[in-house]
Order: sequence, then C-alpha cells, then structure tokens
Amino acid sequence: NGEVVRTEANKTFESDKDAVALADGADKAYVNNCIVQLSAPAKLLRGNMYVAVEDMAKLLPGASIEKDGEMSAEISCGGHTLQLAAGNRVVVLDEYLRDISMSVMEDGRLYVPAGDIAGLLLGYKTTAGHGVCYLSENAGLMSYDFAYIIRQLLGTEGMTEPKEWVAEEKKISGR
Repeated sequence: NGEVVRTEANKTFESDKDAVALADGADKAYVNNCIVQLSAPAKLLRGNMYVAVEDMAKLLPGASIEKDGEMSAEISCGGHTLQLAAGNRVVVLDEYLRDISMSVMEDGRLYVPAGDIAGLLLGYKTTAGHGVCYLSENAGLMSYDFAYIIRQLLGTEGMTEPKEWVAEEKKISGR
C-alpha cells in the first residue's frame, strides 16, 4: 500500500574481529576498532604494505617478536612460529619453508609484509588498494571510498567538510 514500515533486520552486522587497517605513510594503524601507534610509518613497497617487524606484535592478537640482530626475527602467533630475514622471500613457518614477499631493510629497520605474515600465522585475507591495506578473516574488495575513510582515520588524508564534497562532486560531474 506504499506505507513505509520499520521491521527487524534479518541479519545483524558484526564488525571484523581483530581486523587491521594500514595506510601508506601512516604511523598509526586501526586494530580491532582502535587506533594504535606504530613505531615507524607503514610503507607501500612492491605492491605490498610493509611494517617494522616489531609492530607486528601490535597488529596481530597474541603475537610476540624476537629479533635476532637487526636483519632477522621470529614471530610467534596463533600457535605458529615464523622465522624471517631481510632479503629473503623464503621463511620458515613452524618447520616448513614458505614463500612470501621479501622482507627488506628500510631506514635502518627490518620491514616485513604485513598481509603475508597475517595470512600465514592467522589465515587472514588481505584487501588492498589506493594506498591502504585491510587484514581480516574475511575476503573483500577495497573501494576508493573505503580506502579514503581509512586514510582519514590514520591521518594521511585531510578531513573534508560537506561543502567540499559538493564542490568535488560538481567538478567530477560537471554540474
């Protein structure tokens, strides 16, 4: 009859538990719905989001890091142990060799591919694009708008006002 009626939703929304959002150049991460300070900014290198190895303990629930000098480390999480070193694509997961994106030395720090490591240790899926990486138990697609919001949350994108949105829309649409 054209009447709008409010009803209960068939499904309830549940946020991704322990999800991680990273942005290129951000010295913060969004972890389990909280902002976390990183020891060094995340870096987009070779198409992957990298973080300083010590920051993996802040990103993954229950993770611990043991550094073996400056160029190698061991990450324990989820009942697994991962050994890695700068310049190597091959890592040791428990007692097995695995191939991931190469860990690198940048700015005197060991940087590691966050998505590859979260995937090996916890089975996380990586959704990436537009300078952002999102890690969670669920696969997804990174839209420009979602990435824009994450960059704003993490301080690498300026905040805009509704008036600015309208001006941008006019530029894009020509109206």
